[in-house]
Amino acid sequence: MNNIRVVSSYLEEQRSVAYADFVGKKWIKGFVSTLIKNGYSLNDFDFQFIELPDSINDTETLFQEFVNDNVQLIICAGNDSVYRLAAINRTIPMLYFGTHPENNGLEIIDKQNISGVRLNLPLIWSLKNFSILKRLLPDLEEIYIPIYLLSEFDTPNVRVNHELFRAQKKGFWIPGHSSYIGYKSIHFLSESLGCRYYECPYITRDELETCLGQINPEKTALIGFNDTTLLKGGVDLVLNNTRRNGIPVFWVNNFSIVKAGGVADFSSDFERVGKLIGSMSLQLLRDNIPIEKIMFREDPAEKFSLNLKTCREMSIHVSQEILDSFHVIEE
Repeated sequence: MNNIRVVSSYLEEQRSVAYADFVGKKWIKGFVSTLIKNGYSLNDFDFQFIELPDSINDTETLFQEFVNDNVQLIICAGNDSVYRLAAINRTIPMLYFGTHPENNGLEIIDKQNISGVRLNLPLIWSLKNFSILKRLLPDLEEIYIPIYLLSEFDTPNVRVNHELFRAQKKGFWIPGHSSYIGYKSIHFLSESLGCRYYECPYITRDELETCLGQINPEKTALIGFNDTTLLKGGVDLVLNNTRRNGIPVFWVNNFSIVKAGGVADFSSDFERVGKLIGSMSLQLLRDNIPIEKIMFREDPAEKFSLNLKTCREMSIHVSQEILDSFHVIEE
């Protein structure tokens, strides 16, 4: 029986209520469907889900357990787990799906024991997708993105820049024109819509609350990423604050958050991602293809979701043309 461990930082339900498990359910559905299509089931594998510990020492201990248990494949759901495990693991094959905005962190696939699927962060992948914000909010002038400094989404090069800004103690929000901005491409996308762009690198709940409290709610939108789910209570803090102040929230790769009170989610199609991971796993475990021969794959598809209830509550007009841009409509 093949030993597989699925490692993620998004498994602990208490971190973010139900927000962290949405992606997991979708990709696992695709993964299992690939196994079944090929005559297998999860019962044919020693398949365990493991939450990645926070500390380096505990992560090293966990990896040693994998070695002792003769684990043949580690599947990492998200950047946070693959970056931290890759720093330790030189032997066990790993497959992952994760994002690399502006190609940050992409050097990880140079490691001989790692392959996977690159996710595109669909909202910021193209001006066509990003411009949906302006179509929903014609008066939009300012776009805000909070970024959890302790997450791997804030890659080392970006984190250093953010820390330089924080050291100056000149506030929390970094304007897009600053040399301390982390994601210049989002600034360019915002400018293309005639909007100003701001980033807030935060560490604690108190800092996040301060950041949110400094947002001008007029003609504004907030964009969230799943790094916020890694801060306990972070998502609820964002949703409660923005709901109270009437700020439209857009999310990337987590429809369950938008369903709880956001406007729209722009996700990869995680079921299809899971199918790819399933096929790659069978290449490794059934066909005995070495991990270094299993090609890194591109994001297979997008899946956009719109919360019409929130749109009505916020008096956001949604034309049929805009509806046609979404794959899922939540009433």
